Amino acid sequence: MPRSKAWIAVIRGLIQPYDRRRQDAVNKVWNQLPVHTQAPSQVLGTFSAGCAATHGIHERCDFGCTACYLPKTANLMKPMPLDAVFEQLRVIREHLGPGGNVQLTSGEVTLLPANELAQVVAKSRELDLSPMLMTHGQNLLDDPSYLKHLTDAGLTKVCFHVDTHQRGRRGIPRPQNEGQLLYVRNAIAELLTTHHKENGRRIKAASSLTITAENAPELPEIIDWFLDKAPAFRLLSLQPVAEVGRTKHRGSSADDVWTQVNRYFGRNIDPHAFWFGHKACSKIAVFMVVKTTRERFEWEAVRSGFPMDRAFFDRAIETFRGVVINDQPFPIAASRIVGAMIRRPLFLLHAVIYGIRRLWQQKKLVRKILASSWSKPFQTRAFPFAIVVHDFMSADQIETPLGQERVSACAFKVPYKGEMVSMCAFNAMGHRQASYDESRSISDRASCSEATV
Repeated sequence: MPRSKAWIAVIRGLIQPYDRRRQDAVNKVWNQLPVHTQAPSQVLGTFSAGCAATHGIHERCDFGCTACYLPKTANLMKPMPLDAVFEQLRVIREHLGPGGNVQLTSGEVTLLPANELAQVVAKSRELDLSPMLMTHGQNLLDDPSYLKHLTDAGLTKVCFHVDTHQRGRRGIPRPQNEGQLLYVRNAIAELLTTHHKENGRRIKAASSLTITAENAPELPEIIDWFLDKAPAFRLLSLQPVAEVGRTKHRGSSADDVWTQVNRYFGRNIDPHAFWFGHKACSKIAVFMVVKTTRERFEWEAVRSGFPMDRAFFDRAIETFRGVVINDQPFPIAASRIVGAMIRRPLFLLHAVIYGIRRLWQQKKLVRKILASSWSKPFQTRAFPFAIVVHDFMSADQIETPLGQERVSACAFKVPYKGEMVSMCAFNAMGHRQASYDESRSISDRASCSEATV
């Protein structure tokens, strides 16, 4: 962005921090939520209109995973025409509003030519969406220039899926434990660092894992690795396997996963400090990771048993309702935050009082950080980090009253036939397979027309 336009955007952020289009989008989502989920800690329908994903871009995958949500026929599907993908993005934009998060996913989308996927990234940016590439990462490791093509088109976020249920990764086709995959995760972290050094663009990276009874006990070691790699990674998504597609449930629930999170931190972490849709769908913990030259510290945003933390962040959610800061340059995001706080002076006062109380309550931690950083204070860094558990549903679960309630409060949707559909319903209730059948029918009719001509 040219400097003159950047300054105009900063000034506009101070004067008018709220985006009417974003407010309309979140208000629409809020009004559709079940009444009992319209809680003060609810992020969906307040700060966010949810998250969306594409489908059909490239359903084929070159891995053969034991926990894949796609139907068996996925590898037979041809890539969706770009015009159809762009139409999906337009439907998503109408639902999420400006700054909405869209996952570019399907099967393995990096099997597409780089210039084609770059067009999808560019279209997302044109529509004022924030795209995140979802990938197993092998193709980016093999050809780092592919990632550069995408970042040149405007990509800033990538989520790498790496776990023991994957089959076909180069060098370790059948991993037996998560420890064997550390070299893959280290290679990805190095890829991100090298990309930043060579191209001047920092990728905001996340990682996801499918969790079963086999790898759940390894989660404390995995969490420690990701916290140690912040800020290369900012989010860790843990997903208990659901009986969908080519998967079989192997005895690990969302509660089991959270038990391992608590085990790592040595205390009970509040799984519902922030709601993102229905409480049964997601568990979320947000931290500030502080790194000195000698040590690492984790500062939990909302501590279990501290109502003052929840009260402050609940008020923050409402204060920044309709403010677009997602994926914005720091000066613009900061100006909008300051602009919103100026319009809500009582929240500004609350923030000051809360900050003083919080620092006093955690003075021992503050002293440790200061003692660890006193020799090189300017090399101390702080980064946000989130641990999220997403609990997807099977068809049997969706058909229960609780399942229907969860679908009505869904925060993760895909466009299907011009409407936004819950991802759980799309995968478990046959919509994805129906989209395959429709795609084949269109392809067959096109082939017949060409033959006739």
